[in-house]
Amino acid sequence: MNFSYLKSDYEERINEKGKKDRIENKQRINISDHAYLTLQNDMAIFLPQSVQSDLGKIPSGLINRIFRNFRKSADSSIACRLGEKKMEYEHLLAKEKFGEKKKIISVFIEDYKAKLLQEAERRLKEKGNSFYFRIDRDNLLYLVSEEGQDEKDYYKDNISFYIKAVIEEYAEMPYIEREFIYHRELVDEIELAKSEQKVLKIILKNERDGKNNIKYVKVLGIYRDKEYLYNYVAGLMCDNRKGDWKPGAVRLTSVNDCDRLEQSAFISKENRDLVAEIIKRQGVQYLPAGDCDYRVVVEFTPKGEKMYQKMLHLRPLYVKRASERIYEFICPKLQAQSYFFRFGQEAKILEPPDLAEEFLKRYQLAAKKYQL
Repeated sequence: MNFSYLKSDYEERINEKGKKDRIENKQRINISDHAYLTLQNDMAIFLPQSVQSDLGKIPSGLINRIFRNFRKSADSSIACRLGEKKMEYEHLLAKEKFGEKKKIISVFIEDYKAKLLQEAERRLKEKGNSFYFRIDRDNLLYLVSEEGQDEKDYYKDNISFYIKAVIEEYAEMPYIEREFIYHRELVDEIELAKSEQKVLKIILKNERDGKNNIKYVKVLGIYRDKEYLYNYVAGLMCDNRKGDWKPGAVRLTSVNDCDRLEQSAFISKENRDLVAEIIKRQGVQYLPAGDCDYRVVVEFTPKGEKMYQKMLHLRPLYVKRASERIYEFICPKLQAQSYFFRFGQEAKILEPPDLAEEFLKRYQLAAKKYQL
């Protein structure tokens, strides 16, 4: 399918009363092995389990969502990027004489365009997996619009090339950026709730441990953990909109839907400072833990001590070394559970007794799986 045909076909169909949905939208695309694997991995995280029966088949909905949410910010949207860059140069050179300014901008734009085209051509060369998908109505409307049609000269009038370049660029990004792109609609709603100071009603994907899967949030923002792995919605939360508001955070990927309420979400400076301090001290991922004064004493083996020095992800910092290879930590219980359980026989929980007992039972249950 090419840009020109799509536009003429759309205009023809839309002029036929009641037949505009007959527009051809089936498209073949070929993406690299890396992009294909990335989409498979993201499917397993982002999509409901009910549609994960075949991770080897990339659904049209996934391609459409990524393209819809990323097309305006992707470097692969060359015409869009050039238009923005030209406006930027116009502003920076506002005081220059018209003739001189035009020459300078022309040189800069040509250089920028060459770099964008080089990257697009590199992405288009990567191939490996070919499949068909159907372009949804929103993306069709974009592709036949003036903005979408502006891209045709950079992709030889081939829509497949354009969509492929955007998907390949998406796959090259770190997971935390892809997570943000995929959940663009949720992100926009969260940011609106923050700017309008409205309470946000969040519906979580799964009910856990019998707890309510609805949270009411006074949003402070979307934060990333210290390792830049995941995005979190943070602020003051409660299970009841009239309840006791406390610092909390939820993973962006755990949010199924959200709705802005008319209820005011004013947050005092004192509470803003409190949340900021907790995030700074223990990380946004442990903001909902609440038990930031949890004391843990661990005895490492020599190997375990080396593991502690090398395993940086989720690592709590010790506050005291009681003796050789015995360390004391003050951290959220959830962090202690997540981090120290991975050490197995190379570490022993000395305090508190309830955490030591929990680890013992979990190790015993795991060992039973391997017993004949």
